[in-house]
Amino acid sequence: MLSSVLIKKLGRTCFDKALEQGQQAGVRAWAPSEDQVIGGAGNVLQRYGFDPLVIVLKSAHLAQFSLNDCSVEGDEDGNPQTLEDLCVKLEAQSNFSKSNSKLIRMKLLWKHSTQQFLSLSGPVQPLKKTGEPPLINGWIPYLGKALIFRKDAYKFLLDQQKKFGDIFTVHIAGRYITFIMDPFQYVYVIRNSKQLEFHEFANKMASKTFDYPALSKGKFPELKENLHRIYQYLQGKPLDIISDHMMKNLQDIFEWKCSQATDWETEKMYKFCCSVMFEASFVTLYGRVPAADGHKVISEIRDKFIKFDASFPYLAANIPIELLGATKKVRKELIHHFLLQNMTKWLGGSKVVQARQDIFEKYELLGDYDKAAHHFAFLWASVGNTIPATFWAMYYLLRHPEALAAVRDEIDHLLQSTGQKRGPTYNIHLTREQLDNLVYLESALNESLRMCSSSMNIRISQEDFVLKLEGNQEVVLRRGDWIALYPQILHMDPEVYEDPKEYKFDRYIENGKKKTTFYKAGRKLKYFLMPFGSGISMCPGRFLAMNEMKMFLFILLSHFDVELAENKAVRLDNSRMGLGILLPDVDIAFRYKLRSLRN
Repeated sequence: MLSSVLIKKLGRTCFDKALEQGQQAGVRAWAPSEDQVIGGAGNVLQRYGFDPLVIVLKSAHLAQFSLNDCSVEGDEDGNPQTLEDLCVKLEAQSNFSKSNSKLIRMKLLWKHSTQQFLSLSGPVQPLKKTGEPPLINGWIPYLGKALIFRKDAYKFLLDQQKKFGDIFTVHIAGRYITFIMDPFQYVYVIRNSKQLEFHEFANKMASKTFDYPALSKGKFPELKENLHRIYQYLQGKPLDIISDHMMKNLQDIFEWKCSQATDWETEKMYKFCCSVMFEASFVTLYGRVPAADGHKVISEIRDKFIKFDASFPYLAANIPIELLGATKKVRKELIHHFLLQNMTKWLGGSKVVQARQDIFEKYELLGDYDKAAHHFAFLWASVGNTIPATFWAMYYLLRHPEALAAVRDEIDHLLQSTGQKRGPTYNIHLTREQLDNLVYLESALNESLRMCSSSMNIRISQEDFVLKLEGNQEVVLRRGDWIALYPQILHMDPEVYEDPKEYKFDRYIENGKKKTTFYKAGRKLKYFLMPFGSGISMCPGRFLAMNEMKMFLFILLSHFDVELAENKAVRLDNSRMGLGILLPDVDIAFRYKLRSLRN
């Protein structure tokens, strides 16, 4: 039998969540009384005898976790017809192992706590203030439209746009998110950085995901500002230096990995990209592991990184890490690699990482583990999206022979014009200007980014205010409301991009030069390609990421013949919708061999 203290704890957690939601959303939220929630939670817990681990979990988090691994069909809007219908389909379609009693108990807690909340709260009343956008609430408490949004955010948003126009608010997992669908209105959101803030949201999410204390001004004065200033090392002359190191490291890894491929070698493409790009980024940023088995050490770190990264969408959705199997253990092991006593052994690290170390040492309240967690977060930011983006760039080139031929001709011409020889035994040097002038390579890369990017640009309203938009439009926002731009809608808009679902490697070329002018409804767009975010949320490492991907493809295509070894289509895995570059749903085999020096 559970203790009354533990029962009370879960009841209090449930009530606090409902109360918090009510305070943030005013009359839009459902919120039963404290006695009702605590009583309902107690009845469920006593009936099923949950262990202490489950008791301390927030029911809202648990609901998200359960639904993240289930696909539930419903009515035309994606809502289950009845609560019983939902429960039956959860039982039938859940990925949970039936032998795992803890997960089954978690599922039961979600089901019965939802029944309690529905019976106590009554129907949701989507009341709104004058001037607020249409509200799409959903019928499941706390979750709202989270289920159907996660299943296919792109389709869901297009459907809502057809029904409600270019501005509407969706209730998703306890948040009220106002989507701005018109790309001509983006600028009014992006430039309004005083009332619409990004860094606080990013700070909270990152601190929970990577296990370091939030960068509060009281505890760590000016730490956030000091870290932001370090991004100067990723621009201008410092960018040239770190890009040169990246090029050398990429060539070394290709030589070590592929120099003996005189006959066809076959590998899985995503695994190959991950192996090369992870090690090149790690060595460039943090330095070489001096041990004789340095490649093996980095491979072990990479394997742990892949395990952690598989749980990243859940962590970003605020799912407790305790629910995610071995993820907490893996994260701790990864962070320990970046403790100072380990990092001091690595040779030739970058100035940007050294500058971060110097700043961390100034804050006595920042423990050794916390500093290491910051370094791990920086590694994830460096490769978490770059690796899948590299895969898609390579995949689309190999799927389209005419694109592969055009890019390879451009690469060969540059080598010939600069008197450089190709082959794994020759070191190639590329200046920033030379990289920038590879217009076919850059266009092909931009096209793959257009097709695989699914980031959601988020801002959070810092106060109740009226957002003024083009055409005398106004949007009434409440403090705590989220504003979101979803560039995938723009990237796949047939008014902007003809045949948007088709890969066209030269889409960003016009008269032999970079094309930067795109139109919608006869008007020129300020924003037409947004894989790296926008405004204050734009990725500070975007220039290095683009250089690294270009250099990877440059070395691959100049040194090797490459072709697909399987004739199968690879599709986007939508589980990371809104979080950046989508991963492939399956890996695909390709083969490579050294090019003849006469070709």
